Amino acid sequence: MQSEDTIPIYTDLLAFDPISLAEMDRVKLMDRFDFKLIFTLDKLHTILNKLLPHYRVLEVKGNRLSSYDNTYFDTPERDLFLQHHNKKANRLKVRYRAYVESEITFFEVKQKNNKGKTIKERISVAGSRPVLGADEKLLLQNFIPERIIDVLMPTLNNSFKRLTLVNKSFTDRLTFDLFTSFDYDNKKAEINHLVIAELKQSAHVLDPFKRQLFKDERIYPVSISKYIIGSLLIDPTLKYNNFKEKLLFINKLKHVA
Repeated sequence: MQSEDTIPIYTDLLAFDPISLAEMDRVKLMDRFDFKLIFTLDKLHTILNKLLPHYRVLEVKGNRLSSYDNTYFDTPERDLFLQHHNKKANRLKVRYRAYVESEITFFEVKQKNNKGKTIKERISVAGSRPVLGADEKLLLQNFIPERIIDVLMPTLNNSFKRLTLVNKSFTDRLTFDLFTSFDYDNKKAEINHLVIAELKQSAHVLDPFKRQLFKDERIYPVSISKYIIGSLLIDPTLKYNNFKEKLLFINKLKHVA
């Protein structure tokens, strides 16, 4: 993964006022609406400059780009993957997430409910493990039957760099994930040419400023998941009918990057 001083957009981040992890507690947004966007890396410079007057950037131990490592869990039959493919109204992602610079790891469950709202619950853990512990299973009991919990296993590893912007009014967070890579079972894939952005807010519609900003760059909200993208890139035999349009879109962006 690239170091910050080799990443061109890092100079853009230096112009932002910083915000600390402690200050960011004011905008945790564990119960929220998400808007995801995907675009080529070359658009990021323009977007950051337009956001500069309105946002601060998260800084952790002097770093304005943070390293994340995820390990996703699913059943051997990929039941959670299929929830997304089959467009289930209530669907889950289960993962360990390590915040590398902070040396913190959480076990997380993300649920997208039938109203389009994302609800995330998590517990702090000593580190990720290949077999879920008792505390992790206890958290999962709020979401899925025990028979499924007992067979969950790691199915995808994912790493990326994230820059996190926080609105100066503390009403939303905007993250940009860069240099995303996946691996599992000695197979690897990456989408380094793309940025996956996510706006997290309590309101269910985009405000006029952000709507116009993304419209100017011809970027529009899209339902997309790193777990789904990575799973399909690593294992093309997985069912993908309902993701075909998204895969074509990602491949198209690769050729214009």
